[in-house]
Amino acid sequence: MEEKILDTANLKVNNEALKYIPLNIALTYEVLPYNIKNNKLYLFVTDKFTASIEEELRFISGMEIETKRMNKDIISPSIHKFYYKEHENKGMGDLIEQVRNKSELKRYGSQEKGALEGIPIVKITDYLITSAILKKASDIHIEPFKEEAVIRFRVDGILYEFSMIPMDIYYQILRRIKVLAFMDAAEKRIPQDGKLKYKFAKENYDLRVSTLPTVNGEKIAIRILYGKHNKNTLNSLGFDEEGIESIKRILNYSRGMVIVTGPTGSGKTTTLYAMLNELDKVHKNVITVEEPVEYSIDGISQVNVNNKVGLTFYTGLKSIIRQDPDVIMIGEIRDEETAETAVRAAITGHLVLSTLHTKDAPSSILRLIDMGVPKYLAADAVTAVIAQRLVRKLCPYCNSKSIKTEYKKECNRCNNTGFLGRTIVYELMEIDNKHKEIISKDFSVERLRNYSLEKGMKSLKNCGLKLVRKGITSLEEIESL
Repeated sequence: MEEKILDTANLKVNNEALKYIPLNIALTYEVLPYNIKNNKLYLFVTDKFTASIEEELRFISGMEIETKRMNKDIISPSIHKFYYKEHENKGMGDLIEQVRNKSELKRYGSQEKGALEGIPIVKITDYLITSAILKKASDIHIEPFKEEAVIRFRVDGILYEFSMIPMDIYYQILRRIKVLAFMDAAEKRIPQDGKLKYKFAKENYDLRVSTLPTVNGEKIAIRILYGKHNKNTLNSLGFDEEGIESIKRILNYSRGMVIVTGPTGSGKTTTLYAMLNELDKVHKNVITVEEPVEYSIDGISQVNVNNKVGLTFYTGLKSIIRQDPDVIMIGEIRDEETAETAVRAAITGHLVLSTLHTKDAPSSILRLIDMGVPKYLAADAVTAVIAQRLVRKLCPYCNSKSIKTEYKKECNRCNNTGFLGRTIVYELMEIDNKHKEIISKDFSVERLRNYSLEKGMKSLKNCGLKLVRKGITSLEEIESL
C-alpha cells in the first residue's frame, strides 16, 4: 500500500506546477501540484481521487498525471499555503487593478450575495484575511493616512507591514468589512464594533472588528480568533511539568480564587481556557461570564456580557451564583462590585477563575485591595496567582538550539525574523498561611514577593532564562519582560 504524506514541514513545491491547475479546481478535487518532469504533472491527492478526476485534470493541464497520496487533513491548508505564497507579492497589485476596472465596479454594485466570489473587492478582502491567517496573525490593522492606507499584521506579538493600498481601495475594503460584520456602513462619526464568522481551508474563524474615526478616515482593527485554540492544554501553551502539576492540583480545590495576571496580549484568557479544559465538566457545573465569549467549550455554560441591556460582569456574576455553580470563570475583574462579589463567591464554596492587569503575581493582591476588597477577604479568598508573559520562540528551521540570537537569512518559515511562534513565561504564587498573614496584617508587595521567592517561587525572569538556556528563546526577548 502506498505510504501517505503525513507532514508538510519539509515539503517542496515547484511553483511552475501550480500554474497548470487553478486554485478552485485544486480545492474542489483536493489536489496539490508539486512538480513537472518529462511532460508529467505530479500531484499530491487524497483518497477521494478517482480515474474520472484524473481524466479531467489531464485535459485541464494538457499533461500526463502522476499521483502521491497525502493525508486529507493537511492537503487543504497546504493548497492554500503554496498557492497564496506563489501569488502573494503580485496578488494585491493585480486585485487592485481589477477593482479599478469600471465595469467590474458597476457589476459589484448589482450582484446578489451568492455571486460575489468573483468580484474583485470581495477577492481582495478575502485575500487580505486569508493572508493573515496563513501567517498566523492575531490581528489585522488597516490605517488610513493622507494619500495611502497601510495594512499591518500582528504576528507573534509584533506588527509587520503587509501592504500599502490607495485610498479609493481602502474605502471599498472598509465598506465591505462593515457589511460582513453587520455594522452601519454609512456611520463614520463614532467607533463601531462588529463580528463575523469566516471559513478558510475547512477551518472556522471568528473575527472581531473594531473601527475608530481618525482625521484621515476610519482605522480598522480585526482580531482573529482561531477555533482550534479552544482545545489548548497547559502543556501546549508552554507550562513546564512542575507548573502543570501545581495548576492541576489547584484546580481540584473546591473553593478559592485563582487569578491569571499580566498586561494586555499576554495570553491570560487562553490560559483560562486551558484551565477549563482540565476540569471534570461531567461532574461539575462550570459557568463563565465573558466579554466576549472567544471560544465555545462543550460541557460549559458560557455567558456573553451585553452592557446595552444591563448584563455586565457584576450582574452576570450575581445571577451565576444562583445557578449552583462549582466553578465560575470571570473574563476580567474590572470594578469594585465584581471584585467583592467574586471574592465572596470564592469564600462561600466556589472555585473562581479570573484575570487582572498587573505586572507580577504579588501586585494582583494590591490591585484587589485598591478595588475595595478588604485585606482579610483577599487573604481568605485567593489561593493562587499566575503572572505571565508571552515570548517569541527561536525559529527551529533557521536557528540551532543555542542561546545565540543570530539567524540565517531567507527563511520562509519565519519570514526572516528568526522567531516562529510564542511560548509562556510565568511565575506561580501559591498562597499559604504565611502569605495570608502578610496580606491581612502587614501587607506590602515587596514583603509578599520576598516571602514567595524564599518559599521557592520562580520569578518571570528566572523562568525566561531557563528557556534561553534550553535554546527556546533569546536573551533579548527575556530582557524585554
